[in-house]
Amino acid sequence: MYLTKEQSMLIKGLAIMMMLAHHLFAFPERIPDIEICGVLVNLGHACKICVNMFIFISGYGLTVSYRDRGFSWRDFKGRVGKLYLAFWKYFVPFFVVANVFGFYKFDAVYALTDILCISQEFYHESWFILTYFLCLLIFPLFLKIKSVYAFLGVTVVLTVIVRVLLSFLTIDDFLLVDVSAFGLYFSSFLLGMLAAKTKNKIALNKKAFAVSLFVAVALLYARAVSGMNWITIVVTPFIVFLCCYLAKLKIATKALCFLGARSMGIWLVHCYFLYYFCKPLLFGVTSSPALLYGLLLLYSLVFMFVIDWSVDKISKRVGL
Repeated sequence: MYLTKEQSMLIKGLAIMMMLAHHLFAFPERIPDIEICGVLVNLGHACKICVNMFIFISGYGLTVSYRDRGFSWRDFKGRVGKLYLAFWKYFVPFFVVANVFGFYKFDAVYALTDILCISQEFYHESWFILTYFLCLLIFPLFLKIKSVYAFLGVTVVLTVIVRVLLSFLTIDDFLLVDVSAFGLYFSSFLLGMLAAKTKNKIALNKKAFAVSLFVAVALLYARAVSGMNWITIVVTPFIVFLCCYLAKLKIATKALCFLGARSMGIWLVHCYFLYYFCKPLLFGVTSSPALLYGLLLLYSLVFMFVIDWSVDKISKRVGL
């Protein structure tokens, strides 16, 4: 599979929009300020596929970038450092404000572990950071497998072995990540790697689009009502294809690519307005789900730009 930069950004743009819907509608117990109807709750659960979409694109992009020269320990440290810096840029301002104004009781140990994403006492949504780091750590082992068929065979065998082991062992309490959840996301990561290894262009025709749309909607509905998380692995490639077809038709391409290029900032900012001390800025304005969604996106973009601008000014001032 060959994805253009525009297609990749469009996929990220759709994924971040789905993430906002997932966090806004899927957890009514965390947002007692409004009443969310069952249809929107199901929509929110279906939109959890956004995580698989991001991890699929990560696996694809890393494979394209490193398949010729390999992935070294230096590359790993660079990727880890880059993600930590991006996380801290948005985490630190909100963390400082929360402590200064008494929204959060400061604890030195939890502050350190939260900053390193080892714990999630202050910001629960940082769990993905360690999941991504673990994907990076295992990535070089699979990158060495050049044959597509060998790669597919090893993936299937390891998946079966891990699932069998997990059925007998309870080890999540001893690890920093949820092993079962990691297995789901790493499967999408491997699918992204596999897509990059095939190097074939996607046949973007109407028939394939219609089939993919039907399959994607059916699987997402099944995931929403059944709670079977493994469905997200199967449906991810179909969603990726649909995004590629949208890029071909130039439907909302610029808007989605704009959001895709800023997806990390939106991801790291938006939950403060949903679950934390910034909630009054959102739920104190309206209770309409549609307006809440639009306002959440607007707040995320505005605060992201403000933080980016402030960090850029400070960096220039201190000569970084």
